[in-house]
Amino acid sequence: MRIDSDVAEKLAEVVSDLKPTMNAFDERFFPGKGEEEEIVASYFLFMTAIDHRTRIRGSYEMEIGGEVLFGSDLLFRLARLRYEADPEFFTAKRMASLTLKEFREVFIPDGVNLWDPEVRVALLRDVGSKLLILYDGKAYNLLERAGDRIRGNPMEPGLSELLKSFIAYSDPVEKKSFLLMKFLKRRGIFSPKDEENEEVAVDNHLMRIAIRTGLLRLEKSWFPLLRNERSSTLEEDIALRIMTRAALKVVAEKAQISPFTLDDFLWSLGRLVCKVDKPECGECSIRNACLGGGSWFGWAREPFNENWYY
Repeated sequence: MRIDSDVAEKLAEVVSDLKPTMNAFDERFFPGKGEEEEIVASYFLFMTAIDHRTRIRGSYEMEIGGEVLFGSDLLFRLARLRYEADPEFFTAKRMASLTLKEFREVFIPDGVNLWDPEVRVALLRDVGSKLLILYDGKAYNLLERAGDRIRGNPMEPGLSELLKSFIAYSDPVEKKSFLLMKFLKRRGIFSPKDEENEEVAVDNHLMRIAIRTGLLRLEKSWFPLLRNERSSTLEEDIALRIMTRAALKVVAEKAQISPFTLDDFLWSLGRLVCKVDKPECGECSIRNACLGGGSWFGWAREPFNENWYY
């Protein structure tokens, strides 16, 4: 497995003018402007902890207010509705004692399926319990301990190191950690001094794009995984996502944009255009940067590993 530097150059040229597109103040999904920073930080800490794998074993989709929402959009929209009705719901004390029944009432309305609700409840309870024990129940205390550092050292740990004490954020490739940092940075709650340590939040969409564009060149031994003839091992999954993160860091640096900005774009592209089953290559804005003009590995699916990392 290697990074194709020619594809990286082409992609960097195409994305060099990107601007951030994820609006962390969108009141359909998130607390509005002017909300207390502790409330906002807690909301994102808990919600990002369960933002994974919403399309396994069924479609997580429903219409709310005339708008059809799916995946993480639906997850956050339902959370926002609960927050409006019960602002204290997303606090350490409430999350530490969350029941499966309460979770289902909020996130799994009638007619909607969501994979692994028991796991998500366990992740939320773990974050709530440890926030109470380690940070007096305050997400903002966690951020203060990080000192606006993404990465640090044993004496002065960054947010990346501190988050690893929570099971939800223990992914070696730190997908949820960097997604959380992106949210908090956009809200102005976390202002990293070491922006050079920003990374994309590698999920299935980013991994699929890295493979299909040819940015990641894989040996033929990987092809059975790309055809989903078998599930990947956790070690294979981590290796592929680490390489995806490294490859997209190269693209971001060459384009002179933040990995968080690149993450916005690629997540939407993978979700809406470079789809799993039927990639819409003719509609793709990076088609000319894709090895083979949009046809390279168009058949490929990202390897699947059943986990709650992303």
